Amino acid sequence: MHGSDTDTWDKLVALKQKQIADDIPLEWRLPSSLVEKYRKPGVNLIASDVLKHAGILSSVELQITETKLATEIARQLKTGELSSLAVTTAFAKRAAIAQQLVRSTFARMEKPLSLI
Repeated sequence: MHGSDTDTWDKLVALKQKQIADDIPLEWRLPSSLVEKYRKPGVNLIASDVLKHAGILSSVELQITETKLATEIARQLKTGELSSLAVTTAFAKRAAIAQQLVRSTFARMEKPLSLI
């Protein structure tokens, strides 16, 4: 890859990352201290309990996204124990947290073939 292609690619990645970050609601954004702590190489995000430390998901949302089987969620949706809004919000928050912690790796994987 030529230097100018790399520069162009880096600018595209930075722009896309900013666009994605700007789409995350303010109340779902991680403090920079947590981002720095959990983005370090070798950090196991699952073992680190980042979801609990982030303080973004409520205890019910953590339970929905961590301990429930899809069939259990479906049953609770059917009986009205859970609302579709609650389930969707819980998983959207979890995805927003993940996006903030792994976005640089994902953006690199989206590299267009024309620049390879």
